[in-house]
Amino acid sequence: MYKEVNIDMADAIWVEEKIWFIAARFNALFTIDIVSKKIEMVDNFPEEPYSQDHLYINMKFIEDKIFFIPFYANSIVIYNIVEKKFDLIPIDKDKIQRKEGGGAFVGIKKYKKYLFILPGFAKTILRLNINTCKIDYFSGWYNQLENIEYNQNE
Repeated sequence: MYKEVNIDMADAIWVEEKIWFIAARFNALFTIDIVSKKIEMVDNFPEEPYSQDHLYINMKFIEDKIFFIPFYANSIVIYNIVEKKFDLIPIDKDKIQRKEGGGAFVGIKKYKKYLFILPGFAKTILRLNINTCKIDYFSGWYNQLENIEYNQNE
């Protein structure tokens, strides 16, 4: 029996003949074949609940690997598209100072051998070395902003 299902995308990237995308409303990674238009579920993200909204909302492709940046997830995830496997990089929750109920990270920028992972409702910027997978945590910048007048709700 055929059943049509709507899937909201959190983010997508185009790599060669495929579009890779993250489901926004549940734990899943998908591909769309550009030629055949076939959609395939690749897998679930490991060690994360199936029904969580917005586990990951940003992704970056670098050298046969897709880096997934956590919003409500507990780890940065790397998916190797050649080996077809996930690797997890755990994040120290005590170091990110996330606001209760808010998602952790919303932005990603590559610079040389690093990915800078920018906070959403956290007070910490992560710098991930893409060669060693070591994370550096930067939180002192946030304290400097407290002296500047601005509305934190904006």
